[in-house]
Amino acid sequence: MTRNRVETAAPEGCPTPGKANFATPTAARRTAASYVHHLEPYECGCGWYHLTSKAIVPASSLPVTEQVAALGDVEFAALAIQDVRGKVTPVQAGALRDAVNVDRWTDALNHLRATVEGQFQQRAADTSPEGDEWRGRTASFRTALLARLTESTALASGIRRAEAAEAKTRKAAGESLAELRQRAELEAVQRLVRAHGAQFNALVIEEYGLLGLAVPPRLRRRQARDAAVRTALAPAPL
Repeated sequence: MTRNRVETAAPEGCPTPGKANFATPTAARRTAASYVHHLEPYECGCGWYHLTSKAIVPASSLPVTEQVAALGDVEFAALAIQDVRGKVTPVQAGALRDAVNVDRWTDALNHLRATVEGQFQQRAADTSPEGDEWRGRTASFRTALLARLTESTALASGIRRAEAAEAKTRKAAGESLAELRQRAELEAVQRLVRAHGAQFNALVIEEYGLLGLAVPPRLRRRQARDAAVRTALAPAPL
């Protein structure tokens, strides 16, 4: 018998037991069309399809990372499931792995793992062909899920280590994060000037000329010095 919709008990371990259950996205869309046009089906970790009133990533002018952060719990979990199945765009995948979302992504994956493991325990005694088919299909999903969980945990740990190191540096320097970043950028500029002083000096003189400004004597002296150094270091003619 084909499963289209179950009006009674929700599947065991379903993270959204209050939602109607559909066997296929077609069945879900058929019901959605009879009510409101903006409902969309998504595949849940429980093995059924549900309907959500929001797009997985809503249309917005915000960056995708912030769009994902703004998703409700159900929609965020649905996106995490799609990522496990390899059905998200690279931009969506990157948004889940961003520091803004990685802790929530890890929590969603942990909840999903608990759901899947609970289903395996509940169906351990089911030796029917349907049970065997379900275990084979869900085992692949579980393998991919555990790989994602390992990835998200490592990312979260790396972010925590970086934040701790940054806080330690700020405390030792007695400066704010903004001040430290400004100092790093100024030091990088100075290193570039030291490494490419002649080129920097020539560019500054060029910009003075473009703005119609008189070139200060100190820049002219540097220009003459750099020219003398180049002449002294030039290879002797054969």
